[in-house]
Amino acid sequence: MKWEQYATMWDAASVRIADMKYMILQGGETLNMHTLPTGSFVYVTSGQARLYVDGTSYEGRPHFVLHAGGAAKLSIVPKDELFACYVLTYQATFPDRQPVLLGELPEGRLSFEAQFACSSPETARLQPVVADMFRHWQHPGALDKLRLKPLFYQFVYELLRMQMEQEASGGQPDFGQRVQHYLREHYNRTTSVAELAQMFGCSVTHLSRTFKRQTGMSPIQYVIGLRMATARRWLSGSSASLNEIAEMIGYPDSFYFSRMFKKHHGQSPLQYRKKAAVASPVPDSPVIQAGCVMESGKIASYNNDDNDYYYHENERENNAMSFQFKPTAIVATLFVSAALMLGACQSTSNQQNAATGQPSNASQTAEPSATEQPTTRIYKHIDGESEIPIHPQRVFTDLKVGQLQALGVKPIGSSSYPLTTGFIDAEGIADLGVYPLNLEMLADLQPDLIILTEAWRDGGGYEAFNKIAPTIVIPNHAEELADELRMFGDILGKEEEAESWITNFVAKVAEAKKSVDAVIGPEETFTILNVREKEFMIYDDVNMGGNIIYQYLGLTPQEKVRSEVIDGETWEVSAEVIPDYVGDHLFIASAESAQEKLEDSRKIWSGTAAVQNDNVYHIDFNQFLLTDPISVSHQLQIITDLLLDKNQP
Repeated sequence: MKWEQYATMWDAASVRIADMKYMILQGGETLNMHTLPTGSFVYVTSGQARLYVDGTSYEGRPHFVLHAGGAAKLSIVPKDELFACYVLTYQATFPDRQPVLLGELPEGRLSFEAQFACSSPETARLQPVVADMFRHWQHPGALDKLRLKPLFYQFVYELLRMQMEQEASGGQPDFGQRVQHYLREHYNRTTSVAELAQMFGCSVTHLSRTFKRQTGMSPIQYVIGLRMATARRWLSGSSASLNEIAEMIGYPDSFYFSRMFKKHHGQSPLQYRKKAAVASPVPDSPVIQAGCVMESGKIASYNNDDNDYYYHENERENNAMSFQFKPTAIVATLFVSAALMLGACQSTSNQQNAATGQPSNASQTAEPSATEQPTTRIYKHIDGESEIPIHPQRVFTDLKVGQLQALGVKPIGSSSYPLTTGFIDAEGIADLGVYPLNLEMLADLQPDLIILTEAWRDGGGYEAFNKIAPTIVIPNHAEELADELRMFGDILGKEEEAESWITNFVAKVAEAKKSVDAVIGPEETFTILNVREKEFMIYDDVNMGGNIIYQYLGLTPQEKVRSEVIDGETWEVSAEVIPDYVGDHLFIASAESAQEKLEDSRKIWSGTAAVQNDNVYHIDFNQFLLTDPISVSHQLQIITDLLLDKNQP
């Protein structure tokens, strides 16, 4: 696109904000063929999804920006259990004299229909602007509407500036340099080698050979190196949480990011951050605001010299991409971790969480009088510090019902999603609906503590919640189930209950693994296929049973699942290639709405070894969406029973 002319068109037009919404899709919800009334921007804040606009497909990750014209058809198919984005629509008109002034833009009006996307590291800087726009949109006052206009123009200006600078810096280098430049600019996006080849007009073989000849590595290894280099800088020079860093560099969550980081550096991100802090303590440079990490200047670029040093130093490591999971070590580590944590002092946990930018256990009790015991303390979280009860009695949470129930705490209310999904006991919990929640109903419940996830906070609602009761903000997803439960144990004053649950779960995992190992050989491979109404997805080792099959039970993923899904970036696949991913055992997850699609598609994988040997297992999509302790414990039992029932001698 000719960005200079496009900017001229915006300068000449009169623009009015028509509507602004914050959209949350949960539990397999999709947006199907929604007609955009006028020109629209979509800004992704949480989760990962495939976005379709009039047949064109985009990979939507946090801070991805999409523009489409009026009458365009927008569809969104989330991969994660929670996906959130802003949708802003506007109306643009030209004063009578402006078409003449536009000169070379005789069709300027139609240019507002242009479809384009932007997903560079800098787009994270736009999130505070978008969040501020939404906050003013929610207030009908004249001053708020007046403030909304310059914020929108600031958003458009910054977006066009990024696009123009990106285009200007591209130049016309040789083929390999152009591919490298593209990957440096888009390393936080999921792009297959086939897509790269199509983009650069060559074959996969030519691209791969040329790239490896110039860099000594494959495009995927190059991207992983960029992501790791960026992660090291954020870990050593900021207080950003693992979830925020994961989203910034293109990983779906902190689970996957932590595993990849440890694989390439021999230590976890938290260990790296601690060592970096000791070696060279620096003040926190980024500012965490509205779920976005931003700096006062531009986001740092990463020069070739630094990357080249990293790649040559780790060439052998980068070339070894196989997934090596040791379940016995995981189980042993969990046992040792549980035992240590039972006797560990509270300050150790505090220091660890403070180093990550996660909600911190490093809380301070309010000063009591000589005869009174303190009833509140200061708790550090993503949005700052809040004074919360030491032992809260009436807790509201938007999504984390299972985490609370595992500790014996029944929340007074939550959103609809966790109450209708998985294995949550919803009796006695007030259902406050979907986004936006019924705040009047929440106020009537008289909570003494509100726990919000980032996605729901990003809708501009933190201030409204905080007026009702002390409100803390936590990450959407935790790095590990045990760590998240310990965090909730600290928040609720239930540390002993958290350690007890972890110890019991570790024992349950060990017993299940022993039973499964007796009937499943180490060479047998597994695949998890999710059949939806319009898509097929292959799941990794994080959710939809993947955490249980591959991590807790230590079963072996099929080769392409391991290399392209778990270690790679593939998740959505076309129907004809499904057999290439099917191992000796096939788990199929489907919802009620996709049963017709499932029956029509069975012939696709009917010739695989899993089907021929009757090693196909069906699980309920809705039951396996959540990854809270209550749901995961039930999911472990379901998968164990399925394997034992079908494979007993």
